[in-house]
Amino acid sequence: MKSYIRICIAAFALFTAACTKPAGTGKVARYAMVTGIKPEKIGDYKKLHAAVWEGVVRQIKACNIRNYSIYLKEIGGQHYLFSYFVIYRRQLCKPT
Repeated sequence: MKSYIRICIAAFALFTAACTKPAGTGKVARYAMVTGIKPEKIGDYKKLHAAVWEGVVRQIKACNIRNYSIYLKEIGGQHYLFSYFVIYRRQLCKPT
């Protein structure tokens, strides 16, 4: 569980950094991550992701993150999480 929480903190830090970085010239930035997960931790992972914390949802929206997806896949006897999301740069988005 501790390693899973470290992964969550790292992802949250990435979202926050994406929110504060200068926009650059593109309207959209795409990010992907791959991380391994131990088979005995998959149940914890699914349980925690079944009900996403409201603070995480707020932060994702505040950073203009859309199309956030996480896939769990077994490859060669190892389990991996592949996540993908798109950030629409704040300065180039219409205010809501």
